[in-house]
Amino acid sequence: MWFRSFVLAAVGAAAMWLVSSAAQSATLTLDNGSLIGAEGLEVGGARYSVRFVDGTCVSLFDGCDDVSDFAFATQSAAVAAAEALLSEVFVDNPLGDFNAVAALTAGCTSSILCNAIIPYARATGTTSAHVIFTRNFSDAPNLSAQSVDSPLVTTVAATSFAAGDRTFAVFTPAISTVPLPGGAVLLLTAVSGFALRRGVRRRRLD
Repeated sequence: MWFRSFVLAAVGAAAMWLVSSAAQSATLTLDNGSLIGAEGLEVGGARYSVRFVDGTCVSLFDGCDDVSDFAFATQSAAVAAAEALLSEVFVDNPLGDFNAVAALTAGCTSSILCNAIIPYARATGTTSAHVIFTRNFSDAPNLSAQSVDSPLVTTVAATSFAAGDRTFAVFTPAISTVPLPGGAVLLLTAVSGFALRRGVRRRRLD
């Protein structure tokens, strides 16, 4: 009997952890209705904060001249970050129509298209950086069939990113990247509660 109760408690704790983990998603950061970033964005199993900032690659990424200047070191990782923005941040929700109205994102002046740039590497022997354009297109019905939300991989001269007309997505790793400890606490709490209950029952029987 006690073993069955223990198993049920453990299964319940695990289910609570799975639900809490699945419920975790990016929390948008707003300033007077403008989307300036997000917290808790998942990229490749890790959590990141992101902010949308106008400026140059050189000024925002410590010279933009070494792979260590960027949050992501490979094209695939940067594409994954762009796809996370498109699926979790540039979306229409009760806080704002951040997909339908691109201009609601900080730094984006066009109501139709917002390119949030994610640099990820330096092109060897050149003044160019490899970047991902996170292309957030408006849902306006008059756009062509090719105007869809998608990351665009390209190489652009780092010095061409003039302040005021380019928006960068600046990622930083979150302090806590794995929600497992929370699940462990839930499981420990359930087991402790079960043990305490058994102890009380034993004392009453004695």
